[in-house]
Amino acid sequence: MAHCDAVMEVGGDHLIDFHDDPARFFVSNQDGTFSEQANPLGVDDTGQGRGLVCFDYDRDGDLDLFIANNQQLPRLYQNEINNGLHYLKLKIKGHAPNTEAIGARVYVTTGTTTQMQELRAGSNYVSQDPVEPHFGLGAALTVDTLRVVWPDGSAVISENIAADQTVSLHNPAPALTWSAGANTGVDPEIGQGGDPFTFKVTYTDFDNDPPSTAELWIDRNDDGAFAEGVLAAKTISPASALPPTSGNVLLAMSATLLLGLAFFLKTQASQGWTRRGIGLFFGILFLLAFIKGCSSGSGGALPSPTAPNPTTSERFAMKAVDAADLDYTDGKAYFATVVLEKAGDGIINYRYAFNDGLWDAAGAPTRDQNLTIQ
Repeated sequence: MAHCDAVMEVGGDHLIDFHDDPARFFVSNQDGTFSEQANPLGVDDTGQGRGLVCFDYDRDGDLDLFIANNQQLPRLYQNEINNGLHYLKLKIKGHAPNTEAIGARVYVTTGTTTQMQELRAGSNYVSQDPVEPHFGLGAALTVDTLRVVWPDGSAVISENIAADQTVSLHNPAPALTWSAGANTGVDPEIGQGGDPFTFKVTYTDFDNDPPSTAELWIDRNDDGAFAEGVLAAKTISPASALPPTSGNVLLAMSATLLLGLAFFLKTQASQGWTRRGIGLFFGILFLLAFIKGCSSGSGGALPSPTAPNPTTSERFAMKAVDAADLDYTDGKAYFATVVLEKAGDGIINYRYAFNDGLWDAAGAPTRDQNLTIQ
């Protein structure tokens, strides 16, 4: 629909005013052309139209029209055509600050036909349709495939959706945003070598899933790569549960075993309590030596998992600011504090890596940011 209100100059000094020009309503012919059908459909507004909104005013599944006129009363055209055809309407929620998911593309396929709508702001002149994609389905009772490509490039696909309903969708991937009032994720942004830098980010998940991964990556050696110098934890296998003992421990165990066995045999031949006591003493000594040998390697304890070296690691686990807060739908803050030294030109890249167990988090904090060490 369009309305033309203009003043044209003809012959230099003569003005022709276009007032009471009727609205135009164009209907698709399904072949790339349109037919003007304002009169048959009863769209007869002759005001100086300025704004136009296409929306489902009465929530009955078809689109109605609202025209805002310049210095005149607006007009509402309520669609009461009952043609027996079907529709699908969507309500889509994106991550803050783009909560209406502007830029997302929605694809609806019925049979061999695929329709696409891109969510956008400023859909009409000085006016805006609700950001609720509305698809006419014709005679189809089912949407074969619904695909939403989110502004961050991730996509979700649903199949076999019944017609004549409103479907609400939200971006399933968690989002990372800067903390309230912050434009970056580090404080300070410029510091000296040896200074502590505090990194903070906010994690949001509409499904209230906690992060299975909550990490800060820092290219601390300024070589253009992340996550170097992280040592994996050692795994102790059953076959290696008893570490090799030293020669001295084996010799002491063997000698104690022989002495204990000899005195034990003698106590069987003699009922003297003294010899029984000595045999018991060496038996206990043998047992203690055996336990010591099992718990000692070459004089040390069992190897433990190796923690990342704090001076070379480039991957750091982040902690929740409020560990008692279990609501991830409204944003939960995480932080890490790292002492950094100058490397390369002193401009150090960092980024955040979060995952909810299924989806990688999206948002500006997942892309390279930088700080300066002087």
